[in-house]
This record gives sequence, structure tokens and C-alpha cells, in this order.
Amino acid sequence: MQELAILKYERSTLNAVLDNEDWRELQRNWTAVRTKIQSWWRAYKKWEAKDTFTEAYQGRRMSVRTFGNDFDYQKSKTFGRGTIKVPDNRFHADSRYTPMSVEEQRIHNDAFRDGVEHQKYFALRGIDSSAFANPASFLSRETKYDEGLHDLSASLVNPDISLFKQIHNNEEGANFSFLPLSEEEDQEILYDLGRCAKALKQTFPDVYNLVRTYKAEMTRVKLAQEFDMGVGYTAVPIQNPGTGPQYKLRYGLGTVTTIPGRVMPKKVTGQDLDARRTAARKFKSILGIRDAKNEIVIAIRKHAGAFPMYAKREGNVLLCYNIVNNDRVFNGLTISAMGEMVRAMGA
Repeated sequence: MQELAILKYERSTLNAVLDNEDWRELQRNWTAVRTKIQSWWRAYKKWEAKDTFTEAYQGRRMSVRTFGNDFDYQKSKTFGRGTIKVPDNRFHADSRYTPMSVEEQRIHNDAFRDGVEHQKYFALRGIDSSAFANPASFLSRETKYDEGLHDLSASLVNPDISLFKQIHNNEEGANFSFLPLSEEEDQEILYDLGRCAKALKQTFPDVYNLVRTYKAEMTRVKLAQEFDMGVGYTAVPIQNPGTGPQYKLRYGLGTVTTIPGRVMPKKVTGQDLDARRTAARKFKSILGIRDAKNEIVIAIRKHAGAFPMYAKREGNVLLCYNIVNNDRVFNGLTISAMGEMVRAMGA
């Protein structure tokens, strides 16, 4: 389609600048570079608005979250304030999983569980992800935490095998939420822009402010592995505490993780984190290694098209629906076990 051709052109033009990785040169030529960044972003959003279920599914970039058959409960499932648990050994000195001493872990566990502090954290984890579609909620850590909009687990769909063989919840009446991802190349661009923004944040905040707005509107893969990663919540004390949350709460790798080729799980290190992050930017690489469930961690954000797409299992097909006034309204679309979408006769 025309939007894809334009996106590829704008992507290559911007990559010619970013591949150099000379952030000081980028700063010196900021006016011209900003124009290239903005042109890529406009092209990306136009392409995203025209993207289809079939193209994403067959293109190996469809994510899916699955839920039990109790729609009323699963629709707005939440880990409420004061209920998120972080075990002692999941407090780390920094985001690289640098360990704390046993005494330090105990101190931070007590501080995190303090009545006032513990009430600052909750997480939306239900079928309805409409709250994630408000970019303003991601312009600061405080607003994101106040809305409970943390990262979530999902699976990346392999179009070559039955959908029901690669998910957790596949019983009759189970609910599904499908959300397409960008192409890997666009995830890579935003990753590179993020590196640049962090490097220049203190000396040249313009690029940081621009990239932050884009991150608030692109769903991104944060971690990926062909196995279940055993994710959970970990916490890192923030460096400049104020009156807001005193910990950076992360949904991701826990204390141990599964490693391909090893029978027993291993203790998570910064190197494991790097490997999962690298796989996230090349997320299609986790498909086809094994015909079973994989796991990705995604940051859900505003989509320019008609997604997420929700569905309920009935026999060997999925009946698609919209969520309207907190209820399911079926729209006549169906999805087969192999990802074929059709409109039901008479719908």
C-alpha cells in the first residue's frame, strides 16, 4: 500500500542520521533532524491507521492477551492499591538487576509495604485497555503510576500453527485482546531515539521531550522470549525521591528466568535483561523455534487504527466484539484458529 512505501522511505532517511550515533552532530543539526523525525512519525501513524488484522497476523506482528470466560470480572481486572507484592529478593539497587544485601532488601521491603507508600501502586490488567490510549497519562512517571498503566504480558502469534496451541486461556468462552505491533524497524527507530534522548536529556532536552510524546503513542515490545519468562514485579528505589512513588515499579523479569537448553531456571542478571531486550527489538525471531506459547512484555499505547480487537471463543472460532458501555457488543466478525478473519453471513 502507498502508506507502507512512504513509511519505508521516511524510515531510511531517518536511519541515515541515527546510524551514525553521533548525538552531538544530531544536536548541532537539530532543525533538519527534527524534520526527519517528524516526517517518519507522521508516515508511521498514517500506516498504522491503515494496518489490518490480516496483515499484522500474517506478518508475524500480532500480539494477543487472553483471559478467562468471566467477562464481567476479566473486563476491568485490577491489582488494587496496596495489593501488589514485591518479594524481598526482587528489590534491586538499579535497573540492571544489581543485587542488594539481605539487610537492604529487608529495609526496602518494609518501606515499600508502608501503608502510605504501598497505596501509591496499582495496575490495570483487564481485557479493556482503553485507559492506555490516553497519551497524557504517560508524560510523567507520576501520572502513569496514578493511572496504574504498567507493562503487561502477552503472546506473539505464530500464524503457522493453531492459535489455541500457543496461548494460556483457550477454554470455551475465553476472551481475547488482539493488538498489532509496528514493524521491527520502527521499534528500532524509537529505541535509537530513546538512547539519543537519554544521552542529551540534561544538555539538550528538546529531543527528550519530543521522543517522550512518541513513546506515549506507540505500543512497544519491552522483552521477548520463545519460552515463558516467569515475569513479575520488581522494584528499584528512585535516585531523587520527592513526594510521589519512592520506587520504580517494573513488570518484567523476576529473580529467576527460563533459559533455552537448560532444565532448571537461572538467576536473572543484567546480561539476561539485555538478551530479552535485544529479542524484543527483533521480536519475530522468537517465532518458529517451538510450537508452543512464547511470552512478550509490552507497553500498550494509543493505536491509530481500530484496535485493540476483542473476541470470545465459541467452539473453534472467535466471535469479535466491541466494548460499549462496559458490555460486549458483537460486530459480526469471526476469526478462525489459523487467524482468518471473515464477516459472518447476515452480519
